Amino acid sequence: MPGHPPAAALNVVADAPDFRDRFYEPSLSPLSETMLPPRDLHILDQGHEGACTGFGLAATINLLYRFQGQAHRVSPRMLYELARRYDEWAGEDYEGSSCRGAIKGWRNSGVCLEQLAPFRPGQRHFAITPRMADDARRRTLGAYYRLRPEITDFHAALNEVGVIYVSARVHVGWYDPVADEDGEAHIPESPDIVGGHAFAIVGYNAKGFWVQNSWGGQAWGHGGLALWRYADWARNVLDAWVVQLALPTPQIFAGRAGDKSAGNRVVARGSVPRQQIEDHFVHLDDGDYHDQGRYWSNRQHMTLVQHRLKQRDFDHVLLYAHGGLNSTQASAQRIAAMKGVFLANGIYPFHVMYDTGLVEELRDVILGKRMAAERVAGDIRDWVDRRIESLTRKVGRALWREMKFGARQPFSTKRADGSDALGRLLATLGGEVPIHLAGHSTGAILQAHLLTRAVSLFPDLEVRTCSLLAPAASNALFEQCYVPLLERGHLQELCIYNLTERLERADQVAQVYGKSLLYLVSRAFEEKPMTPLLGMQAYNPRLRLAGLPVEIVYSQGDRSQRSASLSHGGFDNDPCTLNDVLRRILGQAPDRPFVAEELDY
Repeated sequence: MPGHPPAAALNVVADAPDFRDRFYEPSLSPLSETMLPPRDLHILDQGHEGACTGFGLAATINLLYRFQGQAHRVSPRMLYELARRYDEWAGEDYEGSSCRGAIKGWRNSGVCLEQLAPFRPGQRHFAITPRMADDARRRTLGAYYRLRPEITDFHAALNEVGVIYVSARVHVGWYDPVADEDGEAHIPESPDIVGGHAFAIVGYNAKGFWVQNSWGGQAWGHGGLALWRYADWARNVLDAWVVQLALPTPQIFAGRAGDKSAGNRVVARGSVPRQQIEDHFVHLDDGDYHDQGRYWSNRQHMTLVQHRLKQRDFDHVLLYAHGGLNSTQASAQRIAAMKGVFLANGIYPFHVMYDTGLVEELRDVILGKRMAAERVAGDIRDWVDRRIESLTRKVGRALWREMKFGARQPFSTKRADGSDALGRLLATLGGEVPIHLAGHSTGAILQAHLLTRAVSLFPDLEVRTCSLLAPAASNALFEQCYVPLLERGHLQELCIYNLTERLERADQVAQVYGKSLLYLVSRAFEEKPMTPLLGMQAYNPRLRLAGLPVEIVYSQGDRSQRSASLSHGGFDNDPCTLNDVLRRILGQAPDRPFVAEELDY
């Protein structure tokens, strides 16, 4: 049996260019002339699977732990499976991956010990268990830098860090390293490229770099090591990364020091690692679990959420639906920013993240019609707005239909993935913890369908409070979904937070349309022009609210009031609004209120 995977499994691809990459910058410290590989390395064996991105990164991490005097050995299986989720290709129905995919997976989910997720050849349907997830929180990525293909950068990185994670084109010479004139195993050069491979570089001498491979310690090279000649390296190296372990902390922390306010008190958040929020969200797309990318979800993910809910270290549960025009990264930033305050007040937040991909399309539609509108209407603001409404109507309606479909489809049937996630969550709670809902903008549409499905699954369900922030739901949807549930007591209390008509008209969309998004939706994007929307003060008098436990709070931008948002999109940035939501959930003032700095996403 050959000591290497077949050519079909040598399927690593180069990392796509990414302007966000941070590149390693060598120091001016003197370099050693040679750097021998550490003795008695633990050599991994990937067998015939194309799982080398996981094995190469595992070898790198294991060696970093060894440098710290620790004998931890991490799971190459978990790293590889995560790499496939975080790569640029859809799904998991393939074997290959990239170094960046593996690093993204480690950054966002951590990695557990090998004994918890051992490598089993041919394994399918890998699932992260609660034990794996808990252990992975202790082993996360710290700093990481991409290397330029400069030989001096590689030498400097090895002197500083001790190991480099690398991918390269490999040829038939890799199959059978041979001894050179000095008796050292080296990879003979060949022009016959057979595929892409990932591994660790663990040293160097005057002839080349020492490769630690994952094709077994007996079957390849000298104890799993061989020299990769510099000329071969220069022709075939694809990508290289240096990484460092994060220090153990109570939680995954996504922040970096910022200077948005005096004293640098604010944390400026970049992309949020998935692990920081993994117990607090489900990600849905067109009604299905979104099972790829940074913020993936599936049934196994919901099993982890259920495991967390069983700990019962909270007094309330809040199901929160963000606006569908937020990007997934923007939603993740909100989830991470809000989590601490909710938990500090005994509220377990669980957010529904749903893909529409419409925010950029909507902005492009409006910006694309600006010149045409101004050419016809001149500079008179209201006329320009009317022209924008007319010119964007056809495309805008299509986008709005798609958005509403994305909010409705997850709960359209009992077998839909949104219904599955909802059913798991409510079944785990077992009616023992008060349930609350909140929805911002299009989140009010999603919550209408979520609540309807929840009651069909659990006929005795009672939701304590519901808070709708600038709801983009129509009056008709309110009467169809919310009113019957209010009348039957399934929804005990509803509060709607809206802008006043004055602020609605002072708002803007993409700095082109001179009124709020709800104005544009009502006048242009709904199927019938001038559709009454729940979030617009102008249409609230048409609501039949007599005898219903419904309250409407209007923001006038006054921070002494219960709501002070100045714009449609500003309600979830407004501490007055969110603290009023907290007060209604708790029945009293929160022990820890939101402050403006925490909501500056």
